[in-house]
Amino acid sequence: MDKPKSIKLTIILIIISWLASLISILIIISKAPDLMPNTVAKCISFAVTTILMLWLAYKINKGRNWARVVYSVLVLISLISTFINFQQFWLMPFEFVSLSAITNLSQLGVLLLLFTKNSNIWFKYSFSIQYT
Repeated sequence: MDKPKSIKLTIILIIISWLASLISILIIISKAPDLMPNTVAKCISFAVTTILMLWLAYKINKGRNWARVVYSVLVLISLISTFINFQQFWLMPFEFVSLSAITNLSQLGVLLLLFTKNSNIWFKYSFSIQYT
């Protein structure tokens, strides 16, 4: 079974989300360093998150259902955190807020695309191939 377009688009959106996050961190470091007092810790955290997200994207691309579930849970946690901290966005530079919106919309798109009918069928098919 061929990989559905929804999964291909999911991987593209994961990369877009990651790029927007990277650029937003660079903006905060350059324009508002007082909002990010421990730059080294934030950069290390971003590097670890990057490795995890890219590894999960790779596993999703290979049809691993567990990766789809783990990625979805992490995105939901991130979106809830963004919603809780929404009032702090008014303190941030406009570019950061715009990129955060791109990141969050991309992540929401990923969630929706990971669970389309075609995606569900493909993950079930990939699962049956793995264990037969």
